[in-house]
Amino acid sequence: EPQHADANGSCSTSITDDNAEQEDQGENKELDDSISNPGPYPTNIYNQGILENFREVVYPRCLRDDAIERWTKAYYEAEAEKQSQSKAPIQEGIQSDKQKVQ
Repeated sequence: EPQHADANGSCSTSITDDNAEQEDQGENKELDDSISNPGPYPTNIYNQGILENFREVVYPRCLRDDAIERWTKAYYEAEAEKQSQSKAPIQEGIQSDKQKVQ
């Protein structure tokens, strides 16, 4: 019977069940068999070579001309939509006031 000491230093005896150990080993073997071959190593899509990767760090995509052009277009479209939405309630109010006067 193996004896084990706990954190306080007292000894206790434990009886190990051989059947339980064999079942655990069987489960571990099945687990090992299922993950032993995970498949081919995935390709790194961010590895474009040392020069291209360095260029990405020095001159990121967000600072390139095409990205700035897309951002500017989206910004002005959003501003125009905000202005049109803010004018709509005013125009509706003016029309309702005209109807009240008539």
